[in-house]
Amino acid sequence: MGGEEGELASDIKEGAKVKVTTDVTVFHVPKQPDYPLKDREGTVLEIVKFFKGSEISANLPYKCLFIDSLEDGKERKVIAHLAANEIELVE
Repeated sequence: MGGEEGELASDIKEGAKVKVTTDVTVFHVPKQPDYPLKDREGTVLEIVKFFKGSEISANLPYKCLFIDSLEDGKERKVIAHLAANEIELVE
C-alpha cells in the first residue's frame, strides 16, 4: 500500500488502475471551480522520478488520468499528481 508523501508504493506501476482514497480536491479543471477526486478511479500515466536527466524526489510522484463522461456525450480528461498515501491499487 502507499507510504508517506514523496515515497513510492512498490505495488503501483505505470498503467495501473488506482482509486483515490483520501479527500483530494484539484482546482485546475476548466468550467468546474473544484474537482473532488475521492473515490474516483483512474490510471497511472507516469511515475515522476526524473527531470532533465536528474533523479528527483517528487512529493506527488503519481501522474494519474481520470476520465468523466459528460451529459453531451463528450469526455472530460483530468490529470492530477498524487502521493502514494492518497491512492490504492484497483484489482
